Amino acid sequence: MKETRICANCGAEHPIEDMFEVERDWLCEDCADRLTVICDHCAERVYEENAVEDDTHTLCDHCFDEYYVRCDDCGRIIHRDRAYWDGDDNAYCMSC
Repeated sequence: MKETRICANCGAEHPIEDMFEVERDWLCEDCADRLTVICDHCAERVYEENAVEDDTHTLCDHCFDEYYVRCDDCGRIIHRDRAYWDGDDNAYCMSC
């Protein structure tokens, strides 16, 4: 007998191999496609509402906090290693 899970969003039962675990919830493929995104840094699936995003990046909170900052001028997400820092510890992208 196949192991199944109930989708935390739609409530339908699905085989576990057709499910995605997202932030401790089990979601069916359709709900996962509609409600989640994949972190560009670690490739983990997170709810879109919990992702940190700009025009070029989609990140989970953990990866953003550990590896990225926002430009203090334009708000663009930049990797900490590529940020330009001023004497007051403010981060800027190359454009700013």
